[in-house]
Amino acid sequence: MSPMSGYISTFFEEGLSSWFSMPLTVLLSWIFLFSIPILFISFFERKIGADIQMRIGPNRVGPSGIFQMTADFIKFFFKEDLSGQGIIFSILSIFLSFLFIPVAQDLVIVDIETGLIWCILGLVFSKVLFFMGAMNSGNKFIQLSGYRVLSVFSAYFVPLLLCLLPIIMITGSANLIEIVNYQGGYPWKWNIVSNPSTTLFGILFFISLLLWKGDSPFDFVAADSEILCGLESNYSSLKRFLYSFYSSASTYVSSALIVSLFLGGWKTPFDLESFGRASRLVEFAFFNSKIFIFIFLSTWIRNSLPRMDLDQIIGVSWKVIVPTSLISILFSLVWVGFYG
Repeated sequence: MSPMSGYISTFFEEGLSSWFSMPLTVLLSWIFLFSIPILFISFFERKIGADIQMRIGPNRVGPSGIFQMTADFIKFFFKEDLSGQGIIFSILSIFLSFLFIPVAQDLVIVDIETGLIWCILGLVFSKVLFFMGAMNSGNKFIQLSGYRVLSVFSAYFVPLLLCLLPIIMITGSANLIEIVNYQGGYPWKWNIVSNPSTTLFGILFFISLLLWKGDSPFDFVAADSEILCGLESNYSSLKRFLYSFYSSASTYVSSALIVSLFLGGWKTPFDLESFGRASRLVEFAFFNSKIFIFIFLSTWIRNSLPRMDLDQIIGVSWKVIVPTSLISILFSLVWVGFYG
């Protein structure tokens, strides 16, 4: 039984059987821990992007436009479904990564020793599925975008793995629950300030995730002025809505991963024993408040910097991030050897 299944069972006097508790856990996680925050993130990104570019943004549907995603869903629902494959499996791949991330104490679905590795594989595999969907399209622009997905693969995959090594060395585990538990609630107990190199690794990991997401200035895959937005033009009707949902989901899960690895995860500096079971909600809210810091940064960067070419993207990865990561790994080895 997963930690979250055990927590949900405490609300029932006679408990829950394992065959019923696990599907219920996945369903509740999908609705309350995954989908609802992501829908709010989409609204948040659009409002912040509008403010940065001195536009109005969503303001018609509901107070301050908060129900804009509902209006978008209704609009796309009645549009004609022309083409596009693989988007549902890409979202499920992102949700697979989310299964291993603890959003509060006991609020994690899967607890295994290699959870961090599976989380990274889920993120990477979602892009592979986009490539497979693009190859099934008869549109040459979409197929070209699919080839661009593969061309930038090495630009983010190797740096992502290199940035994980010092965290595994310091904490002694690839289990995200143990990595979070290794840290404390106060900022000076977070991994990002564990030693000078981990601060650098936190920055490099954030840049590598921007490369993976394809956000500006690394939006080479979806260059609207070159290949008509690429993969985005492969979807219509509800699949277009799901593509927007995937974009917000990738931002949410990648930010959650950074918070768990470097910023203490759900840990708070407050004593929450008096809250009882409600302490999990406070931890989840505190966890999401850290996440929205990175969402704001990524939105700020996306709406401020111009697009880079492929040679520049590969150059940033292999000439800057990878050598810096290798040197920092050696520094971390020395630091851990002397100071533990």
